[in-house]
Amino acid sequence: MAPKSATKKKAKKKPLTEEEKKAKADFDALKAVEMRKKAIRDRKSAFKNAMIDEEKLSVKSMLEIHKKWRSILRIAKIKEQRDDIDWLTKNHVRQMELKDHIIGLYREQLYESEAQRRSAQIKHLSMLDASIDIHYLRTAKMEEEFQEQVKNLEDSFMTERKLMTTNFSNEKKELKDVILAMKVQAEESIYDRRQNKDIEEFNMLKITLELGVEEIERRIERTHKSYLANTEATTISFKNLVAKDIVKSHLIERRMRTLINLHENISYWRVRMVIQGKEFNKVNQKMKDEKECLLNHYTALKRLLGRIKHHERDNLKEVSRNVSDAKNHLMDKLVVAQRVLHLAKRANKLETEHEKIFPFEPLHCFNIPTVPGLVLDRELAEDETTKKSEAKMLGHSVALLVPTQFQVEPKPPEVINGKNPFHWGTYALDENGNEVEESHYMANFNKRFNKVKLDLLTIQTERNRLSEENSKLINGLQKYMDSQIMPK
Repeated sequence: MAPKSATKKKAKKKPLTEEEKKAKADFDALKAVEMRKKAIRDRKSAFKNAMIDEEKLSVKSMLEIHKKWRSILRIAKIKEQRDDIDWLTKNHVRQMELKDHIIGLYREQLYESEAQRRSAQIKHLSMLDASIDIHYLRTAKMEEEFQEQVKNLEDSFMTERKLMTTNFSNEKKELKDVILAMKVQAEESIYDRRQNKDIEEFNMLKITLELGVEEIERRIERTHKSYLANTEATTISFKNLVAKDIVKSHLIERRMRTLINLHENISYWRVRMVIQGKEFNKVNQKMKDEKECLLNHYTALKRLLGRIKHHERDNLKEVSRNVSDAKNHLMDKLVVAQRVLHLAKRANKLETEHEKIFPFEPLHCFNIPTVPGLVLDRELAEDETTKKSEAKMLGHSVALLVPTQFQVEPKPPEVINGKNPFHWGTYALDENGNEVEESHYMANFNKRFNKVKLDLLTIQTERNRLSEENSKLINGLQKYMDSQIMPK
């Protein structure tokens, strides 16, 4: 309390002058203008934030509605595909049972033919064993006769051989003695003549060679010096070529070894091919015999299958007649189903692609009113007049900055058409632009959804009816096929 009393006393002691009062009034006016601008900015930011939040909520709600719509369509499509899969599985099971029955009949026939083949094979093998025993007896007798003849020939051959070897050894010894004596005489005479002649020639050659060697040594010395001066590069290249020659010689040796190994392998495989060729000839002969046996068995089976085929052809004719009747009946049903599908397509063509996907128009397609700006316009106008009056009083003009967004802000609905009130939240409009009550927001959605459900229901009932007729025909054909007895 003490400071306030002191300030009051001072204020009483010192009253304000005219200039101070004028400055204080100007300061208060500027302060009021700034406060008003701040309030306008705060209100503008609040309006913008509210609009952004509303747009986000509207987009989120539209996404949820579209998601639910897609889930409904997906469930309907899955149900339809499951029904188709059930019908296909039943048809597949029926065909597999029929084929298993036919396979069982063919299996029994195969077992019977296999038993016949085994009995024929046993008889054939017993006959072969008897013929092999007879052949072994004949070969044993022929072997004994052959051994006796070989023994007689060996005895006569050995006696003749002994006589011939003794005569040959005696003649050979006499000839060797004569040749040895002639060689000794010839060598002695040749040695004497050659020795005398060699001594004379040696002396002559020694003199001539000594002179020639001296001359050649001088010539070699001169040529060697000139050669060393001129052919240093060639000597280096020669050394390199010698080194390369050594490397290539080693390479040639290795390749020669590989060639030798390859020749040995080729000879080994040739011998092996000859041996295997003999074995393969034996196997081919056995296979030819088995082939003849199988051909005989095949002709018998072919005759049996011909009789079965003739019998089955008669059955197939009767089945084909029944199938043609069933096909004509099904074609009539198909014409009706195609007409139903054609009518469904024509009904779908009346709706656009946008209407098929979206249950109702999204919010961005309507003219949603923005935040009204009547109060703001009035406040800005008053603010501008006060600023002009204050500028005249102060002797200068003060420009008032007005936000561009508020200058071009659209008028609220009550100002434009005078029908719809302003809403701070989202709301719906009909095709004429009138506001829709909250209880009727989903009317268009339910109408379109019910139309789709009705179309699906009609298609499903028609499909069920056709599937029942098909099942009846299939059961009749199955009973007919099961009643037919396949001949063994």
